[in-house]
Amino acid sequence: MSPTATVAATIHDAQWDGFNLRDDASGASLILSKLDGNADPTIGFGLLGITGASPAAFSATFSIPVDLVGPILAQSNASYTVTRLGTTPSTLSPSHAFTVTSQDTNSNTGDDINKGVDIGDTFIVAAPKIADTITFPSTTSFKENVFVAPAGTDLFSVEVAFTLTKDTSASVTGVVHQTAVPEPSTYGLLAAGLAFVGFMTRRRLSA
Repeated sequence: MSPTATVAATIHDAQWDGFNLRDDASGASLILSKLDGNADPTIGFGLLGITGASPAAFSATFSIPVDLVGPILAQSNASYTVTRLGTTPSTLSPSHAFTVTSQDTNSNTGDDINKGVDIGDTFIVAAPKIADTITFPSTTSFKENVFVAPAGTDLFSVEVAFTLTKDTSASVTGVVHQTAVPEPSTYGLLAAGLAFVGFMTRRRLSA
């Protein structure tokens, strides 16, 4: 199953053009370049934000159904590339303290649980003496955490949110993944099973 995307931007008079959300008045655009996922679950994304003569804030939320409860290992990583299009410094700043946030939700109760793998940073491209376009080296953030998903958790979502100064483009690509962590009893059963297989193998060899 593929994730669904709900994209919003704090720019006015926005219109969808395929995967391109643009604001003709300010020249800002938010382009969804990649969206994939599966019921493991994993959500992969790629966004490109572009500003014109004014700063802009962008956000995109992706979600996919999930059926994992108990201890969960969550992992997230993201890469950023910031390009200065004008003659003044360019800055990408995370919204809500992070650029990429992720949570699981019980849609019946509305209860949310943060996975503890929120990531993001501020990236600045200084203005050189010569006015030209400079691409900031891609920087990767990675984080992992084990959390407990309560019964009834049925939705996995990722939000990517950032602000850009004027005359700036920034691409954010990444993936958030989570897998169930076996309970200690599961390890015990596995060990017992391996011991039994080893015992039966030795019996056959000695027979």
